[in-house]
Amino acid sequence: YCIEALMQDGKALQAGTSHFLGQNFAKAFDVKYATKEGKEEYVWATSWGVSTRLMGALIMTHSDDNGLVLPPNLAPFQVVIVPIYRGEDELKAISEKVSG
Repeated sequence: YCIEALMQDGKALQAGTSHFLGQNFAKAFDVKYATKEGKEEYVWATSWGVSTRLMGALIMTHSDDNGLVLPPNLAPFQVVIVPIYRGEDELKAISEKVSG
């Protein structure tokens, strides 16, 4: 199974996968568990991955050519800029500096 995340560019990113491995590795490495009755049986195994793929999806979702802007809950620091200006001309000058 896999989870596909649709990115802004229309491409899909494989965000996570899960594979049923059966008992092959359990038998190869002799990995067992005890049943309620005390009998030993081989475990059933799965393999899955998601961590670094989700970091990639986060970066792809919240970045552009100007850099990365993390969501507030994930950002290590949160900053608020409150411009103080005396008139419309000064406001326009500040706005141009910030946006440009």
